[in-house]
Amino acid sequence: NGEPDDEASFRANLEYLRPLIELAHENHTGLALENLGPDSFARNEDNLIRLVDALDDPAVGICWDFGHANFTHLDQRACLLKIGKRLKATHVQDNHGVCDEHLPPFFGNINWKEMVDTLREIEYEGDFTYEIQNITRTLPEAGRYTLLRYFVELGEYTLSL
Repeated sequence: NGEPDDEASFRANLEYLRPLIELAHENHTGLALENLGPDSFARNEDNLIRLVDALDDPAVGICWDFGHANFTHLDQRACLLKIGKRLKATHVQDNHGVCDEHLPPFFGNINWKEMVDTLREIEYEGDFTYEIQNITRTLPEAGRYTLLRYFVELGEYTLSL
């Protein structure tokens, strides 16, 4: 029928991730499981929460990709409130709700004030990590620095909302 087999994916993910948790501990790091597209087990917060809770290790959390959530039409505020303290990382990118454009905040249609308010509400303490690599790819080297400085200022503005 084309639908993902969530039970098989859940079991396969547990089997795959358990040895990685040990490796993460050995290297003093963690794992952040990212929300992905509509054909993935990680397509929504409920599957991610189920997986993180089943792994039951403080080194394992969730990475929320705002762009992925936008083009899969998730209610991001509700998702983040459910995820709560499981949120360990972010991929900050925007789009127009159709595909994965990897645009800076405010270049698409995500409500960034609501997102920042929600991150504050769940007391998110991690980084605000841009995933906007496509925007500078075609620029000449000389123009990249100016644009990157602008994106730093844009990030500071976004966080000030």
